[in-house]
Amino acid sequence: MNYAEAKKIVGSQPTWALKNMVIALSTCSFFNTAEDDLRLKAAKIVLKGKPKDKPEPFKQYALTGGSGVKCISNGNTWAESEVA
Repeated sequence: MNYAEAKKIVGSQPTWALKNMVIALSTCSFFNTAEDDLRLKAAKIVLKGKPKDKPEPFKQYALTGGSGVKCISNGNTWAESEVA
């Protein structure tokens, strides 16, 4: 599950509500349904924060390329378009 999927599950809850959700769902986890476990996992991901997609210094990235090539201009992330 990525950040966007987790955000869809928990919605636009404030941080304090997400923290309370994690505490409540973690306390007696043997009562949790599969949906509760999914909500717990999503809340932990959202609390961790949105991943930063920025270029790192001294690394090379493909900025342009043909169709199917992992590059920035084709909508890939900086991590995906890193040149090995």
